[in-house]
Amino acid sequence: MPLSDHSVGVWLYDADTEAEVLIVGDGRDARVSSAVGENAATLILLTSRVPVRIVGKIRGFEGSVSGFLMNALGRTSAVDRLTFLDFVAHQTVSRRLKWGFNDLPVIIGNATCHETEENEEQYEISFDFWQTGEYEFSS
Repeated sequence: MPLSDHSVGVWLYDADTEAEVLIVGDGRDARVSSAVGENAATLILLTSRVPVRIVGKIRGFEGSVSGFLMNALGRTSAVDRLTFLDFVAHQTVSRRLKWGFNDLPVIIGNATCHETEENEEQYEISFDFWQTGEYEFSS
């Protein structure tokens, strides 16, 4: 894990190179929306009121992150922006995403990054993620 204090914000980082990006919120933490992905169907049989759940595969966490790159905690938004854009340019490389008690290997996609109108040194970003390993359950 990189040397930075990961108790604040959401972190996207490369454990091998220690390149990292701090994603914060506008007056709060960045927003992470996640769910466990699955290929499944729920059926109600004609002769029963009890649903039947057929699960083909449980993947891992997948979702989206949105927030801001700011000058904070001794970091500069311009450097974090360049690191983030490098991560975006190499989307098939597994990174790590840390928020709360979660610290997962992920790939990212559907990324956006642009300056905010209020502050030239603040960037609004968003991206989707898909867990690539270290599953805490079996399917």
